[in-house]
Amino acid sequence: YFNKDTASYYPDFYDSITKFLVGEEEQGVSLLTKCLKKYGISHWSAYSYLKTAQRNILATGEFEETNAYLNLTFNQFVEHIRELNSFDSWKEILSYIRLSLRNEKKIDIHCFLLFLNKYYSRKDYCLVSIHASLNVFESHDLIQKEESVRLISRIQEKSEKGYRGLLSDYIEQYSPDSIIPFLEEKFEVGELHVDWFRLPERYINEVSENTFYAGVEFTFRPGSRHVDFDEIDNVLNSNWVDRLIRIIELRKFTIRIPEKDKGIEALESLGLFYEVYKPDSYSSKETKLDYFNQGILNETNSELIQRNQLRPKDVASYSDGYHTALAETSLFESFSSNEIKEEIEAIFYNSITGKVKSINAFYNLYYFMGNSLKLMNDNSIDYDAKTFYSSFNYFLKALMINE
Repeated sequence: YFNKDTASYYPDFYDSITKFLVGEEEQGVSLLTKCLKKYGISHWSAYSYLKTAQRNILATGEFEETNAYLNLTFNQFVEHIRELNSFDSWKEILSYIRLSLRNEKKIDIHCFLLFLNKYYSRKDYCLVSIHASLNVFESHDLIQKEESVRLISRIQEKSEKGYRGLLSDYIEQYSPDSIIPFLEEKFEVGELHVDWFRLPERYINEVSENTFYAGVEFTFRPGSRHVDFDEIDNVLNSNWVDRLIRIIELRKFTIRIPEKDKGIEALESLGLFYEVYKPDSYSSKETKLDYFNQGILNETNSELIQRNQLRPKDVASYSDGYHTALAETSLFESFSSNEIKEEIEAIFYNSITGKVKSINAFYNLYYFMGNSLKLMNDNSIDYDAKTFYSSFNYFLKALMINE
């Protein structure tokens, strides 16, 4: 495109990108496809090639009147590319900064935080408990289930690292006989990011044939002849077991299972082929009490709550083993609603200010957003749901995931 002397030797290449740049995308793709076939180059990515070339050309400052790299402030530009996933958005931001440096254009570099907050770890971990928040807001008629599912689906598409289990977590908040028919009626289940076969057995029992086969395509990946036992274990205990066995046999899949796993006996009784592997082993000499003394309290050592006569506010001062506060609201189930209500402010304070003893660092608050609301809602604690919902929407806007 830039070297006109070279362009004269490859007129088809030049014409294809020129047409693509002026908005005649179909013609540009058609020209490049013919050209690539002519030179024996794979033509299936013709559109992708042209799109990448377009981005690189615009990043040099061409087409000044319509070039977003030139005509938008940094803040506007980050908003402009908000629908891109992290694989693509970082390239756009880098191109914007490079062109600004070349043109000696001053930019508000702090706007980079809009991107950084979202993708510094390839995803924003603050969203991992959003399903709990949505469930609470639905109970106050502030949002509908369909909106919640669409929001979670958008979140799942935003990050290369993904939120694979987020929609599954949402689903498991509802009874199988209500949520499964709802999803099947309102959505194309094959397009939802749900690992259907990892849902508990009672949910799998409710799925239709269409959803079952969506689970098959999600689990049995093309090019592979193996499937891990834990990917299908729940199905083998469901009313879809016979259909699954026929599919495994028809596709000639072998099931991988750890040695000494209790599931081996079940596979043998069903006549399924399997291969045993030795899993990576990690053994710790530390006891449940050792972990407790390190400030770790979760489902594995929850009996220590009563043994040590802990109050709700005390439980909130421990982390889950991943340096995360208020990660498991089930730890509070041994307390009455009145006890939790009396100490709710102390619970939140201790969660926010709790520290990891070994490194003197504050706990992560990834689950705090959703579980703080859930704790109040489950224990009938008065709060202004509309105010929280307004704050929630501001949060979504700050993360650029609202519509």
